[in-house]
Formats: sequence, C-alpha cells, structure tokens
Amino acid sequence: MLTDSVFRAVLKIALYVNAAIVIFVALDPFGVFSSINIVSIVSISVAVLSLGVLALTQWVFPTLCRQPLMWRLFPDIDGDYDAEMSSNYPMLKAMADGHSTEELKTENLRLNVMGTVSIRTTLTNISMTFSAKNKYSTSEVLSCSLQRGRGNCPHRLYYVFEGRVKDPETTDTRSFLGAGCIDIPRERRPKVLDGEYWTNREWHNGLNTAGLVRFTRL
Repeated sequence: MLTDSVFRAVLKIALYVNAAIVIFVALDPFGVFSSINIVSIVSISVAVLSLGVLALTQWVFPTLCRQPLMWRLFPDIDGDYDAEMSSNYPMLKAMADGHSTEELKTENLRLNVMGTVSIRTTLTNISMTFSAKNKYSTSEVLSCSLQRGRGNCPHRLYYVFEGRVKDPETTDTRSFLGAGCIDIPRERRPKVLDGEYWTNREWHNGLNTAGLVRFTRL
C-alpha cells in the first residue's frame, strides 16, 4: 500500500533503528552483552529488527489503519465483503439483436449479489480474492493498487482480473480480462465501497461489458 517515497522513508527509519540497536548493544552500558562478540551483536540486532518489521507489516498494520489520523493516510479496507454487480450485457445483446433497449435501462443499473470479496492489506501490499456465487464463471484478481486521494477526493482502489468460463454459451467466451475502479470513502472504517468495472469480454462482437460494482462489508 506504500508509495515509493513512503516506502523509502520507512526503510530509512528501519535502518536507523537497526544502527541504534547495534550501537546500544556494542556500547553495552549495563554490561549485559559483554561476553558476546560483534558478529553476534549484529545478528541479534538484525533479528530483532526483522521481527519488528514483520510484525508491523503483516499483523499490526490493519489495526494501525483504524487509529486516529492513520486511517486518513491508510484507509482501513481490510476485510470480507458481499460483492454486488450490474452489467450492460442485456442492453448490448438487445441492441445487437435489433430490439428496443428502453425497458432495459433500469435493469442495466440493478445490482445483484455475485459473490464475496476478501481484501487483505499489509504495509507493503494489498491483495483481493473473489469467490463467485454461481459456478458459471470464476474470476482471479491479478493485480491491485491503491491511489491516495488529494484534498477531499476519495482514495481509489484499482484492480485487474481474469475471468474464466468452463462451459461458455455460444455468445460467450472462455476467458477474458477486466479492470475496476473503486472509490473509498474518507471514513474510519468504510462499510460500502462503490465503483465501476469493464471487461474485454466478447469485444470482437462488440459486446464487451461494463457496469457498477459495490462491496458491502460483512
């Protein structure tokens, strides 16, 4: 979840802490480490720092995101969600068949529960997994990243996914790629995340799909 500048700052702090530990152990003001050689001292300091960094990046970080001020910089989106989606496919199909699309405009915006999404965050990484409600198709998130909003603009979560259809209908395809953009409200622990998605599904027939997506925290 870190930008390059923030990551460099964290790395610099970690190196300073490591150096401070080495100096403290080497000076040994309390005589605790007098029988330990310098190699052991360095090993101890590196081990202590590594454990501290591991705890911070893997386990403590989601909790830190819920603290005052921290959530403004690192949004707390770690958790499980119901995934609702709409699709413009019915409208595209009707247009391709020469039918009227007027009655489909409302349907085009209706959200349907499609499955669940799990979002996991650490200090240096963010990942998403999607479990479909029906077994007609499956989706795997290939990449996701967080862009921090400036001023009062919301943070945004971008992701790229691959969809696979084991036994596609004649108007469908076996695999396709897609992407999504989710707005993250500036709240301490957002309950609902709204956004849009689009795919290259059946693009060669002019039927590539797009729609709305909503994640509701479980």
